[in-house]
Amino acid sequence: MDRMQESHLKGKSFIRVTGLIALLVTALTMSVSVVALEVHRRREKEQVTMRGLFVAQQAERLLLLDDRVALTALLAQVVEGQAVVDYAFVERGGSPWAHTFESRVPEAVRGLHGGAPASPEFVEFLGEQDAVNFDLAVPIGKVGAVLHLGVSRDLIDGQMLGTFIYVGVLSLAALGVGIALAARVSAAGTEEVTRTTAALQRSEDRFRTLIQAAGSVIVCLGRDYRILEINRAAEEVLGRTRRDVIGKSYLDQFVEPERRDELRHDIDEIFSGELTGGIEYRLRDAEGRDRTFLLNAERQCDAKGRPTAVMIIGQDITDRVRAQKALAESEEKFRTIVENVHAGVCRTGGDGEGRFLEANPAFAALFGYDSVEELMALPCARVYLDPTDRDAFEKEVAVCGHVRNKEMRLRKKDGTAFWGLMSVKAHFGPDGGVAWTDGVVEDITDRKEAETRLRRAAEIDPLTGVQNRGHFMERLKAEALSAQRYGYPLTMCICDLDGFKFVNDTYGHASGDQLLAAFGGILREAIRDQDVAGRYGGDEFCLFFPHTQASRAAWGVERIRSLLERMTFTTHKGEEFRATATFGLADLPEDGDEAALLAAADDALYRAKRAGRNRVVLSDPRGTSVLLV
Repeated sequence: MDRMQESHLKGKSFIRVTGLIALLVTALTMSVSVVALEVHRRREKEQVTMRGLFVAQQAERLLLLDDRVALTALLAQVVEGQAVVDYAFVERGGSPWAHTFESRVPEAVRGLHGGAPASPEFVEFLGEQDAVNFDLAVPIGKVGAVLHLGVSRDLIDGQMLGTFIYVGVLSLAALGVGIALAARVSAAGTEEVTRTTAALQRSEDRFRTLIQAAGSVIVCLGRDYRILEINRAAEEVLGRTRRDVIGKSYLDQFVEPERRDELRHDIDEIFSGELTGGIEYRLRDAEGRDRTFLLNAERQCDAKGRPTAVMIIGQDITDRVRAQKALAESEEKFRTIVENVHAGVCRTGGDGEGRFLEANPAFAALFGYDSVEELMALPCARVYLDPTDRDAFEKEVAVCGHVRNKEMRLRKKDGTAFWGLMSVKAHFGPDGGVAWTDGVVEDITDRKEAETRLRRAAEIDPLTGVQNRGHFMERLKAEALSAQRYGYPLTMCICDLDGFKFVNDTYGHASGDQLLAAFGGILREAIRDQDVAGRYGGDEFCLFFPHTQASRAAWGVERIRSLLERMTFTTHKGEEFRATATFGLADLPEDGDEAALLAAADDALYRAKRAGRNRVVLSDPRGTSVLLV
């Protein structure tokens, strides 16, 4: 009985011990799994970060080229090639520029970071069905853009799901069966640790491969500034192999003595978390070339959260810095030219409000304003003589993109109208609408007035104010062709001043010019807007009346004859004289041209002179008889 009790007690003790061992083994296995999960999560995030940095380099090049299609294809490749990445998009100027979503970027993933971060940054957020996700934001150089990669924690954890299920089953079995299952639990724990270690090793190998393949310079430093790891890009820049530099002080090996304190301070701030990136670092590479790198850093901490190392990622921005410097110099030159050019230059918004965004002093002076600021406070429509002209002009610019040498009626501050020559180029936004327009304006009022004077000199007889012979004949020919084509009547009148030679010989040529000018004034005042009067030569004048039969035009011509007959002229000596005129009218013959019409009217004038002058003679359409009016 004692032996039985002793065996029973030993059995109970053994069971308790083995049960405790099983619990300890299970707890240890679960702890290892949790650690493995955390390490796996960190490695996956590091891999995504490295992938994001690599993609950001390529995205920057495509952004500089403004190639939205290629950038979208690149983002799609990232999502397809990275198992834990749900989405990818590039944000530029606060708006999505390219993305992998079916329609548009959801509001839930925009604005998570509160602006563009200085270095890669993860933000945790709840997605659909309260799933925990991470949004990685990677700044893309200095082009004002940010790369976003959406990482699903469920997908990351799902890669370790089999491990958790297996460990859980083993733990429950260990608690249920005691001694026999305790050994199995211990063996399973060992097997799981081996599997996890191998997975971690594979993950580390992939991470190392990614680092080595990265185009950016990557250097990992310990707390004592010694080099723990570098990639091939760093080897090329530093001119040293990995084997030569591992374990050696970076400050002593690659930094000039006068700059060591400054860089040591920066590294200390990275370790303390005060500085994470955005540092421009200049160095001379192994070939003696001056190069500029944009540094971003990521701390690595131990289990207690103490920083043990920092990974510094340097993106070569030498070409970009040079391009930015050249661009700044070019912009300064351009601004200097714009500020000093005599033509008015302005930029207006394309948001529909019609406001000036920028203008040079010449533009303000052109419109009579004392300063650019005074002009900037006004709507653009204020400078147009007719505000509706601006709406029509804006539509033309939006359709054509570039309008050159457009003559417009504009208005100064005091309301004075003037002619402006405008050239405008539109700049379009991502939505296809006009973002802004740049324009140049010149005052061409003097040119327009000179053109008017030249045109008047080429078309108008300077003494009488009616059209000269050449222009009158051009218009008569065009009107005769139109009348024949469309079948409407056209009347021609030729008239002579009676006794004009007598006036010249008796009272002088000044009195003759007085008579010619007065008769030209009568013609201009007496005819309709559609009628045309011209001086054919000497004291001979011509008129034509579109859409009017000769029988009706004769009454208007009779009025002209009567007005002249009643006028009294006074010479410079005080002598008075009077004058009369004789008129001949004819209709446009059927199938006749301007020459036939002119001949018919000339024949009527000849008959009027033979009949005694100072009268209006209307030619019969058949040319066989004359009607006297």
